[in-house]
Amino acid sequence: MENEKQREAELESAEDLRGRDSPRVKFLLEKLRHYRDLSTQQNAKIVDLTERLANVEQEKESQVRKNDQLKTLGEKMCADSNEHWEVHWNMREKSMAAKEEALHKKYQQQVAQLREENEALCRRHGNSNPSHYDMYPISPDNSPSPPPTRNTTQRTPALQKPTRHPNTHRKNQDWNLKVKHACLMLGDSNLSHIPAHGHKDVQIDSYPGAKFSHVTHLLEKTGRNRNVDTVILSFGINNRDKPKETTLKQIQQAKRAATQTFPEATIYVPCVNYSQALPTYQRRNLDELNYYIRRDKNHIPSLPDGHFQTTADQIHWTSGTAAKMLEHWLNYLN
Repeated sequence: MENEKQREAELESAEDLRGRDSPRVKFLLEKLRHYRDLSTQQNAKIVDLTERLANVEQEKESQVRKNDQLKTLGEKMCADSNEHWEVHWNMREKSMAAKEEALHKKYQQQVAQLREENEALCRRHGNSNPSHYDMYPISPDNSPSPPPTRNTTQRTPALQKPTRHPNTHRKNQDWNLKVKHACLMLGDSNLSHIPAHGHKDVQIDSYPGAKFSHVTHLLEKTGRNRNVDTVILSFGINNRDKPKETTLKQIQQAKRAATQTFPEATIYVPCVNYSQALPTYQRRNLDELNYYIRRDKNHIPSLPDGHFQTTADQIHWTSGTAAKMLEHWLNYLN
């Protein structure tokens, strides 16, 4: 504005000088016209920039609104997806539990039917003791063969007890494995609750507080053995606080180490039974672990819920549950 006033003043001064110095006045007039043109162009540029700035602000506000709408839509889609996954997961778990329960009932029915047939066959041949019938075969004339003379000094086979390794903070250094039998069952402290049993070819080793990562170190320092034909890795309850990615990586490493140490063996991993009293996030971690375990054909289904009980700490099996778990595994293997 000050420049324009100055130019106006110069123009008026030039008008006053028109009569006295005509060339000078012309020069000043031309210069003023030039300044006016420049001023007009500058004003036009300012107006154009102002309009552009206003358009940019409008576009910015429009983009912010679109981003808010997309964010709201994304949150809604995530919520819908999580809800759909929860429903799908619950349906899948119920379906798997129903299948396992049906298989267990079918197995019990088959066992009961075989027992009835055995008892009926014994009664048919005049033998009321099924175990006696099983021990002494029927002769060609369909009469029971007389029992052989027994040696009354014969000793009953010694019962096998699980080996409980020390509870230590130096697990990878202090733990070891001495292979004695063809069937190995390795697991956490719950395996030490299994009572003495008569399965002479079964070796049970319990490692209190063990995770899948510990069994990897244990097997890596165990010498290769081709005489073992079956290995059960019963771990997982102590991984209940670990995220899915960590646990799945550990179980893959443990299975790989077991395969390398026992190249002739079939490696089985049982599904993890757990108490419903555990915190929600722990149950969810164990559900994700069991979902991964079930994807392997060499998995052992979990013990039916009606047969599973824990002590007051909601972690350790009762002795009755431990005994049922052993029989459940052996029946599955057979």
